[in-house]
Amino acid sequence: MSQRGGQRGGISGGMARVEHVGRWDALLPRPALVPDWGPVREAIAGRRVLVTGAGGSIGSALVGLLATLNPDRLTLVDHHEPSLFHQRQRLLAESPGLPGRFVLADVRDGRKMASVLRQNRPDIVFHLAAYKHVPLAEQNVDQVLEANVFATLGLVDLAAEFGVTHFLYPSTDKAVRPPSIYGATKRIVELALRVRAAGGRGSGAAPALRLVRLVNVFGTQGSVVDVFARQIAAGEPLTLTDPAMTRYWITLTEAVYLLAQVGCAGDLPPGIYLFDPGPAVAMGDLARRIAEMLQPGASLRLTCVGPRPGERQHEELAYPFETLVPTPYPYVVHAVEPAGWPAPPVDDWLERLRAALSRSDDDADLRRLLFALVRDGQVETTDEHR
Repeated sequence: MSQRGGQRGGISGGMARVEHVGRWDALLPRPALVPDWGPVREAIAGRRVLVTGAGGSIGSALVGLLATLNPDRLTLVDHHEPSLFHQRQRLLAESPGLPGRFVLADVRDGRKMASVLRQNRPDIVFHLAAYKHVPLAEQNVDQVLEANVFATLGLVDLAAEFGVTHFLYPSTDKAVRPPSIYGATKRIVELALRVRAAGGRGSGAAPALRLVRLVNVFGTQGSVVDVFARQIAAGEPLTLTDPAMTRYWITLTEAVYLLAQVGCAGDLPPGIYLFDPGPAVAMGDLARRIAEMLQPGASLRLTCVGPRPGERQHEELAYPFETLVPTPYPYVVHAVEPAGWPAPPVDDWLERLRAALSRSDDDADLRRLLFALVRDGQVETTDEHR
């Protein structure tokens, strides 16, 4: 991380006990974190917690943790029935006394989400539901805007209305100078929530709004590691965009730690947080290490397919104007904008986007408007990002 302001000890401060744990942890360019769940347990015990996107890979892992921390109520929301069914079966077996509620709902349905919050009155909301796959988002701009932007901001408004105290939203490193629709939608929400947290519209009764920029996560469904593992098992060559392409990585446990710690901590200000992931990893090196792990001694066969729409060669963790400030929590840093940061007119932007959605089904028009607004939001662009 180029702006960490010192060596890793300056961020982690020796507070974390680290070791290699599990199969994927050995692929990290640093020791894996073994979290201290004590502060999270204290924050969750006796509280009402709601998780959207609860059936996804990260959502399931987060719910598995929360179920062990004695919440007063755990409300799980997902629109994918099989995922929610399997989540329910797992929790009934592993935590039979858990006061859990399982809600089939699409977060874009404002009426239904208002009903969910009214009936369950959560103290803490982890809003994980989103469209996340970069190539699919490039071809479905309207759907991604509705789910990632407008559903999120509508849920924030409902959270304020129904007394939520903490609201956690996962962003992504792809929101930094975004070249993709997925990253651009996440950046719009970053800006909108920063404005609200700083005193913008609707912030009078707003919960503590915190965001985390996740990077690539080992062990999630549909990730490149998941694809590599299936190709190796099938005896197929590994498909790579470019062996020199780099990505940042954390483990599923580390992702859950970041979400849970930042989401419910009482001593962190509103803003954007991220996990210090260590150096970026070249995809060619990662492919070789995965192949050696799963089939030791086998010859590696690679097929290079080139970058997909919305992808870039190297990701970034923070904007040049953001300062990365250590927190009391291992590996967790706060991305702080400069004093006097000029809040962009995001409410005007959102109205323009909403109007464009209502009058046009042309993804090209929506794309042009979205990137024009993101560039106005202090995003430094190069030809690579246009």
